[in-house]
Amino acid sequence: MARNSKSKKTSEAAPHHTPAPVLFPKKDSMEMLAEANAGLDAARENHERDYMVEVGKLNEKEKELVDRIDELNKAKLKVAENNGDVDVSGEDLVEINAGGKTVSVTRSTLTQFKGTRLEALFSGRWDKKLIRDDAGRIFLDVNPVCFQAIVDTLNEVKISTDDCPAAAPSVDPELKDILMHQIDLFGLKDFLFPVELPDSSIVKDLNHAKTLHDWLDDDGSDGDLVLLYRSSCDGRSDSTFHAKCDNKGPTLTVVETSDGHFLGGYSDLNWACNCTYQTSKEAFLFAISPTAAFIPSKIKLLGSNDNYAICCHKSYGPTFGSGNVFRVQAGYVYLYIVKKQKVVVDAKPATTKNDVQNFSSAINSAINLKWAALAEVESEIIELQTSFDDEEGFITFFSRKNDQEYVPLNVCGTSMATTRHTLQLYLDSTLAAKVLDKMKDDSSNRVPVEDWNTDDVVAWLNTIDGLSSSVVKNFEEDEVTGRELLSLGKEGLEDFGVTKRGTIFYILSEIEKLKRTRGEAATILVEHSPYCFERIIDHLRVESMFLKGLIQNKPGLPVVRASEKSRFEKVVKHYFPGDSSKIILGK
Repeated sequence: MARNSKSKKTSEAAPHHTPAPVLFPKKDSMEMLAEANAGLDAARENHERDYMVEVGKLNEKEKELVDRIDELNKAKLKVAENNGDVDVSGEDLVEINAGGKTVSVTRSTLTQFKGTRLEALFSGRWDKKLIRDDAGRIFLDVNPVCFQAIVDTLNEVKISTDDCPAAAPSVDPELKDILMHQIDLFGLKDFLFPVELPDSSIVKDLNHAKTLHDWLDDDGSDGDLVLLYRSSCDGRSDSTFHAKCDNKGPTLTVVETSDGHFLGGYSDLNWACNCTYQTSKEAFLFAISPTAAFIPSKIKLLGSNDNYAICCHKSYGPTFGSGNVFRVQAGYVYLYIVKKQKVVVDAKPATTKNDVQNFSSAINSAINLKWAALAEVESEIIELQTSFDDEEGFITFFSRKNDQEYVPLNVCGTSMATTRHTLQLYLDSTLAAKVLDKMKDDSSNRVPVEDWNTDDVVAWLNTIDGLSSSVVKNFEEDEVTGRELLSLGKEGLEDFGVTKRGTIFYILSEIEKLKRTRGEAATILVEHSPYCFERIIDHLRVESMFLKGLIQNKPGLPVVRASEKSRFEKVVKHYFPGDSSKIILGK
C-alpha cells in the first residue's frame, strides 16, 4: 500500500531592510574632542617653545663663553703689544741662561701646558720686560740642574703617549726640594706629577683623584696614599676590615655605586673595635659623580655633631656621623639623611651646571651633554683667566729692575749667575754688603761705550783682526767717538776705507755686540767652594720666591751632603756672621 503524503514546501522571502539608526554624539562629547585636539596642539606648541627656550639658553651661554675667550685673547694681545712680541712662533729657539747655564729649547716645548706660569713666561707676551744676560739670553734666577731636569721632561712629554707617559723630573736627593719648589714656581705640579690614588680600582679619573687630594690638603691631611683594604679581593666581612685598617692612622674610604658614582669618607683618627664614637673636626664625607652635570660635594657635620665623627664598632665597617649617617656593614652601604650637616661644594666657581628632565630621554641626554660641555669649557676659561690675572705679579720676579740686576759670578772657576735682589735678600748680611761694594766699584771703573773718546775707539779697533792700520788711522784722524762708532753702518765703514765685504760684516757684527753688552756687568769673583756657595744661592732664591708668595711651602734648610757639611757651615757663617747664620743653618 502506497502511502500518499503531501510534501511540505517552504520558501524564503527576501529580507526587509530597516534603515540603521544614525548616531549623533552629544554636543558635550564633541566639545571634549575639540578641547583634546586643542590641548594636543597647545602641548606641542608648549613643548616646542620649551625646547626652543632651552636651546636658546644653550646658544646664549655658548656665545657668552666665546665672547669671554675673545676678550681674554684681546687682553693677552694687548699685553704682548706693550711688553713683548706679537709675532712669536712655536718653532722659535729660545736661549735661556738658567743660573749661569745655557739651555736651548723651542718655544712650543716651554708653552705646551696652557695656563701655567711657564707658558706665560715664554709666551712672548713679556719678552721686553725679562732680565737678559750679556749675550741677550733670557735670564732665570733658578738652579740650573733642576731647570734642565724640567726641560728634559717637557721634551719627553712631546713624544710620549698615555700608555707610555713621560717620567717625572728627577735630580740628586740634595736638590729634590729645590726641584719641587721650582716646579711649584712654574705651575707645573699637576702636569708633571699628576695626582693618583695608587692601586685604586674605583678612582681612575685623574681629575677625581685631584679633587680628593685637594680636599685632604684643605684640612692639612694630604700625603701619600697606600691601599690597605679592598673588599673585592680581601672579602666583605667587618672583621677583615678591622684586621687590615685598625690603628693605621688616617684613612680614606671609597665606595662605588652600581651606576658609577662613588662616595665615602675621610677619618684622621684610628679605626678600632672599642664600640665608641670618636671626636674629629677633620673627618668628612664626600660624593663624586662620573658626569660633569653633578658637582663634587664634601660634607662635614655641624657643631657638636663632630663628637660623633666616626663610630668604631667591631660589627661595623667604616662608619661616620651621629646615627651612623654613612655605614659599611658586611659589604652593604647604609646612608641615613640627617638635617644637621653642612655641604661644602668644591667646584670651580661660576661654572655652568644643569640637569634637564622635561623632554624625551634622547633630547634630555643631548641637552644635558651640551650643558656639561659648556661647563667644562667655562671651567677652562676660568682657569686661563685666573692664570692670566696672576701673570704680571709672577713676571715681576723675572723682570729687569735696573741695568745691574743680572750678576755673573766666577766661583773658583765655576760660572754661575744670579740677581742682585737674591744676593741682597738680607741686606744686613756680609754677602749683601760685599756684593754691593763690588758692584759699586765695577760701576765706577767701567766707561759706557757711548762715553768712549777717540783713544778708546782706536784701542777697540786694534783688537779686530784683519783691520789695516790705515783704516784705524782714518778713525783716529776723524776723532770718532764711541757714540759715533755705534751709529756706523755699511756705508759709513766704506767711507773710512773698509772695502772688503767680509771685513765690513765682521766689524758690523762686533759693533752689534758692543750694543748688546754696553751695559754688561763685570763678573764677580767668589773664592769659596762652588758647591757650598751654590747651596747658599739656591736657598736665597727659594726664600725670595716664598716671600713674594710665588711658591706654597716655606723652604726648609738646605740639604748638604755629609762630606761638605763642615765647610758649608763655615762659608755660611762667613757671609752671615753671628745669629744671622740661623737663616740658613737653623741653629
